[in-house]
Amino acid sequence: MGKSLPSASSLPPKDPGVSASQSSKPPRPGAGGDALAPSGPVPTLPPFRVPDPSELRRRRAIWKRLRRLVGLEGPSDELQVTVFGPLEVVPGQTARLMVNLHRPESAESVHTLARALQSDAELLGSGPVLCDVFRDSEVATHVAVAGAGVAKSLATFTWRGQPRRLLFDLHIPWEAGAGPAAGVVSVGYNKVRVAKVEISLNVLRRKG
Repeated sequence: MGKSLPSASSLPPKDPGVSASQSSKPPRPGAGGDALAPSGPVPTLPPFRVPDPSELRRRRAIWKRLRRLVGLEGPSDELQVTVFGPLEVVPGQTARLMVNLHRPESAESVHTLARALQSDAELLGSGPVLCDVFRDSEVATHVAVAGAGVAKSLATFTWRGQPRRLLFDLHIPWEAGAGPAAGVVSVGYNKVRVAKVEISLNVLRRKG
């Protein structure tokens, strides 16, 4: 008789921070972290369900009406995502992206603080979170950039009503071609993608 296969319960759990497509491919040498394609479409596979944006808007409108009718006043906030980083990156070096989640009225102070903390921080993109986020609930952020490795592509935190800054280190491979590199920053809430910000970095030509 052949050997019996291990039961599902004996197998190690999957890492929730790595998508199926990423875990099935070995990292590219020198890329570090998650392996991303050197060119072509941006990998947009964060570990969140991607709904129709109109679905989120309908849910948000219904929830606001229910809160008024029933008198629910649980603390929740309307949020915005703002992404800062260098406009240009150099092959063989590491660049830092700064992702901020904040209420819309804090946008100006968030921008000022980003420039003070990171000298090369330029505004790369921003967008709304398409649902209110309850305080003391978990929010996740995922970053992917074409042709770059992300040291840790998924970060989670607890929203407590104050601006939150998340840092992502990108490694640009030495063999990266010159030109624009597109990226996507996704925000997940209750395992659903509730925000998407598209960014673009210019990869400079290699020297030597």
